[in-house]
Amino acid sequence: MIRLSFSTLNSMETCHKWYLNKMMGLEKEDFPYFHAGRETHDVVQKHVSGVKENESLTKAGLDEKFYFPIVEVEKFDKNCRFQKDFGDYELIGYVDGKNIDNKRILEIKTVNGQVWSLGKCQKSMQRKIIGLCMPDYAESLYITLTRDFSKLNKYLIPFTEKDRADALKYIQDGIEVIEKGKFELEGDKNTCYRCIYRLNCQWSKL
Repeated sequence: MIRLSFSTLNSMETCHKWYLNKMMGLEKEDFPYFHAGRETHDVVQKHVSGVKENESLTKAGLDEKFYFPIVEVEKFDKNCRFQKDFGDYELIGYVDGKNIDNKRILEIKTVNGQVWSLGKCQKSMQRKIIGLCMPDYAESLYITLTRDFSKLNKYLIPFTEKDRADALKYIQDGIEVIEKGKFELEGDKNTCYRCIYRLNCQWSKL
């Protein structure tokens, strides 16, 4: 069984070499913004699960209506894991939180500058994949905010059949690239700069 994730499929849209790097087990670079994003996630997750209230989030309207009894409390938290098989492939991922009673998923997106618009959240392929792999859930709460909590938007977005159809095609297209073994697509210097493998990649243009 070949394991996939949204990040794997998403990276192949930019540069197919990312998938090869992953399969070779190359070391990823660690960026400071990764840690800042995780810290913000932790604050939001503790707030919506009732563990520790954050005044800024309360003022932004994240009250008891947006309660999530299950949130990630550790990396790769099994309580937030989802998985779906596609023939010889399995796709796994983790949501930021979930509420089984109201069939709602939590997704948190932290940014440095402009918070996500409703349209960007609706178009998110990650959201659509979650809808496909977790068919018992009806909607997602998208919380998009700056790391200093100065800007925050929240959207309740239902999962639609079109969302799930889009996700299925996206996954199938990614599997097709892998099975054909055609990894010609490469990024430019800007793509390499943003790559998690950077100088560890033998094809790096940095």
